[in-house]
Parts: sequence; C-alpha cells; structure tokens
Amino acid sequence: MKRLLKILLGVALGVPMLAAGQAPQSDAPPVAIISDAQGEAFVMANPGPVRLTLLRELQPGQVLRLDAGSKVIVVFLPGGQVYELSGAGRFRVRAKTIEPLDARNPPRKRELPSSLQQLAVKPSDVSQGAVIMRGGAVSERVVLIRPSNSITSQQGMVFEWRPVATTVYRFLLVDEQGNKTIETDVGEPRYELPPGVTLAEGKPYVWVVSARNQRGVTTESAAEFTILPSVQRSALEAARPATNADFTERLVFALALEQRGLKDEATRYWSELASDRPELRPRAER
Repeated sequence: MKRLLKILLGVALGVPMLAAGQAPQSDAPPVAIISDAQGEAFVMANPGPVRLTLLRELQPGQVLRLDAGSKVIVVFLPGGQVYELSGAGRFRVRAKTIEPLDARNPPRKRELPSSLQQLAVKPSDVSQGAVIMRGGAVSERVVLIRPSNSITSQQGMVFEWRPVATTVYRFLLVDEQGNKTIETDVGEPRYELPPGVTLAEGKPYVWVVSARNQRGVTTESAAEFTILPSVQRSALEAARPATNADFTERLVFALALEQRGLKDEATRYWSELASDRPELRPRAER
C-alpha cells in the first residue's frame, strides 16, 4: 500500500516518466534534495515541467531547467556535495554530481562541513509528513504536545499538553520496566522536570496525563520519549551551524534533528528557518 501511494504521489507531483528526449523513470531512491530555489526553475516531467521547491527530492537521471536569472542549490545526501546552479540552462542529476547540459554557467561545487556530513542525513521522505494541531484551546480530552520521540537533554525539560476543563491533572512518568519515576498532581497543563530527577540516556520512558473533564469523564493520554545518548548529542552539537551560517547547512541540520526523532527540537529549528523561508512554515507545525 505504501509503495502504491508513493507511485500515485509521484504521478501527482509530475515525476518524470518515459517520453521522447527524456530518461526513463526508475524506482531508484533519491540522491539529493533542493535546499534553495529562486526564480523560474523546474524539473522536466511528463506531461509538463514541475516547479522546483524547497526539500524536493531528486533522482538520478532527472533534468532540471533554470530560466535566466534563476538560482537553485542542490545538496547530495548523505555525501554532502552542494551544487549552486544558475540559469539559463539545463542540468542532469547524476548519482553524486550535477551534469551541465546546455547551461551558460557551470555549476559551482562546495562541500558541507565535515561535522554535518558525519550525521549522514538521508534524502528520502524529507518532503512528507502530517500536520498536527497545536494551540491553547480547551479540549474535551487530554492531547499531549511534547516531549515526543526523542529529546537531546533532560535539562530544563518541560512536559506540555492541551488544557481541558479541569482544576487538576494527574501526571505520571514511568521507565521501561514500568517503575514510577514521578507521580504527582498538577494544576496547569504543563510540568517541568525537577532538577533532582535524573533520567537514563537511551532508555524509553512513558509519560501519562489524566484529568476529569466537566462531564465527569476521565480522559487520559500517553506518549513515549528517549533521551539521546551523550555521544550522539555531542555529535549533533559539533555539527550545529551558527545562527548566521549558510541556509543549506541549517536546513540539513534541521533534517538531522528530525531523522533522529528529535521532534520537539526540530520543530523549533524549522520555525527559525521559516522566518527566512515562509514556505517552510507547515514543516514547523508538524
């Protein structure tokens, strides 16, 4: 079913198919993504060209067309080769490089910093993802917001959920053995981890919030998270770009956070990127 959905999605997005003058479409995995696109730039497809947008995945054999004045940045992952393309001209995507066809300007190549390359970010499925609802509206049931999946550090760790019409919430935190680490009543839809509580790295924890709503019905939700081991956390911190770093480097780092399950930190990072590229705003609301 997932394969069928991906094929249908590819057709809807205009992924190239066999046509005169074009390379046949294969099931080859993507090798690169678009990390920036300005002006009129397209991937040649059947029945017609499709505009290049941020985070679009690219496969070997695809042809990119840039009109005069357009600029596109392609980053190959996980290798880390970055190509800056300028129009007018056409370029073919290869497994690890960009081949100019009739371009007036040859591609300019550079490399991601080695610390980012070592994170081995994958190019597949970076353009997909569901949007979740966030906000402070009162709900009929407990909806957990964060943390989820993984987090980088327990320092200053805050648990948050949507408010329900109640005066008290029951907060419970258990480890992988089912042992209660914390169990307490909370008067607001958040709980900050006390400084004296130490959680094990790399081990799953489950947190549960329950409350009785206005109708007298008890509602409860649970979520799991894992604290990233210090070695992996150190690698991420070594690769973290400066706030004024190249946009492509910052975008790849956001993908690294996301692919490691660091959903909450990734969301904050996407929000920062969206201030420069508003089209990334839906990514920050996932």
